[in-house]
Amino acid sequence: MELTLFYSSKKADANISGRDTLTNEAIISSISEDGFHRTPNEIEDENVVLQEYLGANLSYEKRNFSIGVTGVHNRIDAEFQPRISPYNQFSQLDNQNTNVGADFSYLFKNVNVFGEVSKSLDGGIGHTVGALIVLDKRLSLAIQNRRFERNFIPIQSNAIGESSTNTNENGTFIGLEAKPSKTITISAFADRFSFDWLRFQTDAPSTGHRLLAQLDYKPSKKIAAYFRYRKRSRGRNDNSISDEGLTSLSQEGLSNYRINFAYQVTKEIQLKSRVEFTRYNIGNGQNEDGLLLYQDIRFKKLSFPLSLTLRYALFSTDSYNSRIYAYENDVLYAFSIPAFNGRGTRFYITTKYRIRRGVDLWLRFAQTYYSDRTSIGTGRDEITGNTRSEIKAQLRLKF
Repeated sequence: MELTLFYSSKKADANISGRDTLTNEAIISSISEDGFHRTPNEIEDENVVLQEYLGANLSYEKRNFSIGVTGVHNRIDAEFQPRISPYNQFSQLDNQNTNVGADFSYLFKNVNVFGEVSKSLDGGIGHTVGALIVLDKRLSLAIQNRRFERNFIPIQSNAIGESSTNTNENGTFIGLEAKPSKTITISAFADRFSFDWLRFQTDAPSTGHRLLAQLDYKPSKKIAAYFRYRKRSRGRNDNSISDEGLTSLSQEGLSNYRINFAYQVTKEIQLKSRVEFTRYNIGNGQNEDGLLLYQDIRFKKLSFPLSLTLRYALFSTDSYNSRIYAYENDVLYAFSIPAFNGRGTRFYITTKYRIRRGVDLWLRFAQTYYSDRTSIGTGRDEITGNTRSEIKAQLRLKF
C-alpha cells in the first residue's frame, strides 16, 4: 500500500478583464500558458494570480492487481469569470474545483485490463476502460472505450481522446500491431468518436472517426523506412451552407500520406528523407492540398565534442487547412513542431558543443523563406518581408 501527497503553489499569468470595485480583487477570463511577456497587456497579465493544487493518491498493489483512489483540488485567488459560449458552458473551471476518482489494473496471462473513473464534485463524470492483449508473439491488440460527460470538469487530465480537453466526448479505440517477419511491422488503429453537445466551431452534436495504418520496413541496422496513411473525418460548421443565419454542419476530412527513409551512412553520419502529402476538404467544397519534402543530415561522434543536425525543406500548401507539421531538433529541453503552410523553404541547423566535462553549449539557427507573401504575421508580431529567422543559444553546467 502506498500513499502519495502532492501540493503545488505558483504564480500564474492570466488575462485580466477587470477588478472588483470593493476588494480590488482581479477578475480574470482565462489562464495564459504561452509564457510571453512582450507587450504592455502581456506584461500586465504576468503573475497576477496564485494557482494552487492539492491532492492525494492511495494505491494498493499485489502481484498482478492494483487499485487506487485519487482526489485533487485546485484554487485560484481571483474571481474567475470565463467567456461563456454555448459550446463550453457546462465544462468551465471555477475559482475552486475538486475531482475524485478511482483506477485499477489487472494482468491475467497475456491480457492487461485497466480503467479509471473520475467525478467532478460540481459537474459530471469521466471514465475510460481498456485492455492490452497479446494474441501471439507477432500480434498485439489494444481496445479502449471512453466517455466524458459534457459537464465533466477535467483538472490536468490527459486521457486519450479526440479533443484537447477530456470533456463532452464518447469514443472507442481499437489498435493492433503485427510483425509478419523480422523486417516488417504493421501498425493500425481505428477510433470512432461522438460529441453529445456543441464544440468549438461545431454548433451541433456531431460524430467522426480517425484511421491510421503504417508499414515499417527495416532490412538492416543501417536502413529503416516506413509508409503511413492517416485519415480524420469529423463534423464542423460549413459556412458555405446557411439558412436564415443558421450554419449547417458538414463532414470535414483530412487525409495524410507520408514516406520516411533513414540511412546510417557511417557510425557518425545519418541521412533522413521525407515526402508528405495532405488533402483537406469540407462538405462539397474543393480539395486543398499540401506537400512537404525535406532532407536531414545528422553528425554525431562520441569522441568528438561537436554534433549537429541540419535540415532543408520545401513546402507548398493551398491553405492553412492543408498545413503539414514536422518535428525539428531543438536545444535541450525545448521542442519545435512548426506548421508549414503557403509556399517556401525552411532551413535549420542545431549544434551541440561539449566545451569541457560538465559544460555543454547548444546553438540553433532556423530560417523560413516564403515565396507567396511580402509580410509575415500580424499586429505586433508582423515582420516586413518574406523571411523569418530564429536564433537560440543555451549553456548547461553540470555539477
